[in-house]
Amino acid sequence: MDNLTVFAGSDFDHWAHQQAARGTLNSKEAFLVARYFNAHGRTLDGGTGGGRVLFALQKLGYTDLHGFDFVPASIAAARQRDTSGKIHFAVMDATQVDYESDFFAQVIYAEHMLCFLPEDALRAKALREAHRVLKAGGVAIFTTLLFESRQHSLSQRLFQQYLALYRKITGSTASPQCLPWMKRGGRWNWAALRDAPPYNYWYRIEEFSQDLASAGFCVDALGTDVQIKVQRLCPTAAALAKEPVAGALYAVCRK
Repeated sequence: MDNLTVFAGSDFDHWAHQQAARGTLNSKEAFLVARYFNAHGRTLDGGTGGGRVLFALQKLGYTDLHGFDFVPASIAAARQRDTSGKIHFAVMDATQVDYESDFFAQVIYAEHMLCFLPEDALRAKALREAHRVLKAGGVAIFTTLLFESRQHSLSQRLFQQYLALYRKITGSTASPQCLPWMKRGGRWNWAALRDAPPYNYWYRIEEFSQDLASAGFCVDALGTDVQIKVQRLCPTAAALAKEPVAGALYAVCRK
């Protein structure tokens, strides 16, 4: 089972309808958008799903909005929900988007979109594509799942130990950071105990910073839920590594 099958199947309603129906940014996204984005800039939402982020930006006065997703049914649902008819939705794969180079003033890849790509090479290619379509001086915001955050939870540490033993017994060579979905459609996913797909990739802080640099980005700020709560992000991965972390990892970059 791959992620396309999941998003287009049993989890479709959650991502294409329930999430989009909210039509709002979460508190972390709202902080980052308010601080780093410009409502007059051409904006791309990667992995838009049902368009939640774009509809929220539209309410904030953004007018030149674009979004892509690799699930055709999600894009169809987003277009149907767009009563203004002014948001540009398209079916694309993050590893090979059809936009021109230097096309966007700002891009946002929310909902841990990169973490749904199962292979290192695919995540690297998606980052290079995001860099390619961003204008010089443009801003990119990325959110990813954070491996270090899991270490603070006893239940998560125990699950990782269990999974490592299970993989040793079954002969799996999967990365410890490639983990089965713990929840599906908002419910506990019991298949995770069998190490069954789908999987998410959980980045480490330094690793993601290096991957961004390899794609050509200049990292301006990094933080987790802890840093955003006090509205003080860190300038480097090394600085963030010295601070408490929790929740997702947020990166603000420039080209």
